[in-house]
Amino acid sequence: MTDLNKIVEDLSKLTVVEAAELSKTLEEKWGVTAAAPVAVAAAGAAGAGAPDLASLMAQMGAMGGSPSPAASTQPPEERFASQLIQLGDMG
Repeated sequence: MTDLNKIVEDLSKLTVVEAAELSKTLEEKWGVTAAAPVAVAAAGAAGAGAPDLASLMAQMGAMGGSPSPAASTQPPEERFASQLIQLGDMG
């Protein structure tokens, strides 16, 4: 069985650019997109197109995976500042 902790550790070492490239590669390989959840609702209403990454992740959450975090109630400026600090901590 795959060592999920090792995968998490390896992914944590990626730069933002590498993570973006990985996301694009997975989207192409799996035939999905990392569209915003709003687009998921619109696509679901239309009933057409390939499933997107957000939809698949939501399904995985329903299967016992990690649920998506709740939407932040922080003002955008505070959220941006905390994200910059997190990026700085990553190196």
